[in-house]
Amino acid sequence: MSGSKRIAGTALLVAFVAIAQADDAPLLKEGLWSISGSRTDSLNPQKQVFSAKLCRDRAYELHSRTFATSRKECSTQTVTNSPSVYSTTLTCTVGPTRIVSTTTVTYNNRVVHSDSRATYTPAPQGKTWASIVEDQTYIGACPKNMKPGDSQVVPQKTP
Repeated sequence: MSGSKRIAGTALLVAFVAIAQADDAPLLKEGLWSISGSRTDSLNPQKQVFSAKLCRDRAYELHSRTFATSRKECSTQTVTNSPSVYSTTLTCTVGPTRIVSTTTVTYNNRVVHSDSRATYTPAPQGKTWASIVEDQTYIGACPKNMKPGDSQVVPQKTP
């Protein structure tokens, strides 16, 4: 994998890692979740919206936490946890680039909101920062054609 693709992959992972590293955070409700959000960065400051559906179960949630906490290129610097809010600052090093990400997640068993901002030093291909805002909502049981861990991208309508 090229360096810029590794950096992009790590940046997307950082938002996911934030909630997954909260070992004492409640496990999310099993079933189908709707995920929607937006991404921006210093090279493309216009919002890029996305949405998907994800099937979750306990095994998937526990696997996600194990995967996130085993990332050797990242270290947690600050963690603040309350019954419904989790904040963290992570530092990841991918090649020569240091990524510092601050994420705040508000959650309960059926709704999750996360807001992440990352900075890159030195800036890979000129990208100095990136931001991801995401909302997840429990829908109900997973359909028969989806197993835990399966996701479906929801096509976006163009304006």
